[in-house]
Amino acid sequence: MADIVFVHGWPLSGATWRRVAEHLPEHRCHLLDLPGSPRFPCVDRSDFSGAALADWIQTRTNELHLSSYALVAHDSSTYLAQLIAAGDARVSTLVISNTEMPHHRPPWVPFYQWLLGVPGTPQLLRSLLGSRAYLRSSAAFGGCYSDPRRIDDEFVRTFIEPLRTPRGIEGARRFLRAFDYAGVDALPEVHRRIRAPVHVVWGEDDATFPVQLLDQLTRSLPTLASVQRLRGKLLVHDEQPAAYAAVVRHALASA
Repeated sequence: MADIVFVHGWPLSGATWRRVAEHLPEHRCHLLDLPGSPRFPCVDRSDFSGAALADWIQTRTNELHLSSYALVAHDSSTYLAQLIAAGDARVSTLVISNTEMPHHRPPWVPFYQWLLGVPGTPQLLRSLLGSRAYLRSSAAFGGCYSDPRRIDDEFVRTFIEPLRTPRGIEGARRFLRAFDYAGVDALPEVHRRIRAPVHVVWGEDDATFPVQLLDQLTRSLPTLASVQRLRGKLLVHDEQPAAYAAVVRHALASA
């Protein structure tokens, strides 16, 4: 039985990994809620720099007394996972998905970084998040799933209702406004310090992080062990949890 630490992307929570964990009953799955996530208890004194968030994750692994663990991440948290794997010898294997690349900026990110600094935006977003049409649009979560019907009542209860709270909006605002793109641009140097085997899973229909970016990533990873392309978008692990869990299982077996 292995320990697996799952780290989620912005602006959701560790629950995005719940279906993958269900397919890995033979392992201990730790689904973290990062500072800034809707379910995190406090945002007022949180440091949202990349180094601080990576340290926060490592502190949680210390509290769990993990002597060795697999690290699984997607989207914005993959940056943090790579920082951790570059410095923590306990990381036995790293599984990463659709994520930021050096010098690539998803077009909506700079817009939302600016918008979330405009007075009154939090109240506007709370109102918009109550609209199913907005949630399924490309301005919100329409790019997360191949089938927009997945943005259903269960999705709203699990992710949107916590996000619509003042704490949820403020956490999302602080996380995105502080996101460290300078650190992302320096990832090739980080990759040279990673010793664990790296397995890449990519939702090949993702418009936020297009599949064409895969070549750039794979060329930069000296310890690349496998690449798996799956039909899906940004939340490919939630669209295809059994297939994703199979990659994690294989990564653990070959570590």
